[in-house]
Amino acid sequence: MADFQYRLIMKMTPQQRFKMGIEMADDGMKLMRAGIIAEKGDLSEKEMRIEVIRRLRKYDPSLSWLDDREAPPKLP
Repeated sequence: MADFQYRLIMKMTPQQRFKMGIEMADDGMKLMRAGIIAEKGDLSEKEMRIEVIRRLRKYDPSLSWLDDREAPPKLP
């Protein structure tokens, strides 16, 4: 099954694969927001953004500078 999916995806153009990735990321964000609402109830948009960032930085080491309250890392 995984081989079939791989071949199917590789038949897509780079633009189609990119669009699919963006859609998957968007769907993931919607699921996260729905989970936050289910867990914490209705939040203001500011409270929602704070909770989303809190959850994202838990799994993304590139956001660790938020914990240190330092300036964001400089890009090369």
